[in-house]
Formats: sequence, structure tokens, C-alpha cells
Amino acid sequence: MDETSIDDSSVTKPLTFKRIPGQVSENRYNVLCSNHQLLCDLSKTCCVNLCLSTYGKSRLCETRKKYLSINGEEHDTFLLSRMQLRMDHNTGPNFTQVDYFLGLNTKCCRVAFKIAHSIGKMRLQRVQQ
Repeated sequence: MDETSIDDSSVTKPLTFKRIPGQVSENRYNVLCSNHQLLCDLSKTCCVNLCLSTYGKSRLCETRKKYLSINGEEHDTFLLSRMQLRMDHNTGPNFTQVDYFLGLNTKCCRVAFKIAHSIGKMRLQRVQQ
């Protein structure tokens, strides 16, 4: 009987703790808010107006830290608060355009908005719907 008994220490596995779903991990937060990553993002060209370079490194860091520090459920509402829908009457009444804002009054292009908040195309489309 001793040959078939299972040792208790071999059965128990070490506990692993997962982060809360929708919350940004500490490593990702540190990487995205690092000086190196911010400088890399500022060097990306977004449009003719160079929205990111005119916005500045310190304000970009503040925006990114604010976005990454909130809870996962509030990400969508934060992004929606930075967008404004407007009707384009030249192409028809149903077509809407979206204006993107990095700060309260700082208008930017779509590419700069995605880079500043470190989001992708699919997340932005889902939030707009």
C-alpha cells in the first residue's frame, strides 16, 4: 500500500495570483510610461500637424498614466470622453465624423490619439460603436 500512496507535497502546486481582468499589469504600465517609450512615441509621425510633438512629453506622460491607472471598465468611458461626434452635412445626414482630443482643448488626429493612449484599431472601433 505504501507504493501506491501519493505524497501530499507532489500534489500541491504553488499558488499563482492573477491580476484583475481589465486592469493593466504593473510591468506594462512601467514600460509604457518609461522615458524611452515616451520618446519613441513622440518621434512617430502621425500627420502633417505633428500632433504628438506639439502636445509634449510631460503632457503625454500624464495622459497615458491617467488612462492606464483607471479600472478596465472605465477605459471605454474615458476614451469616449475624449471623442466628439459631429455630422458632416456634405456627404449626407447619416455620416458622422469623430474629433479626437488629447486634453480638454487639444485636438489631434486619430493616429496620435491611438499612440497617446496605447490602444489599437479594433479597440477604437469598438468604443466608437
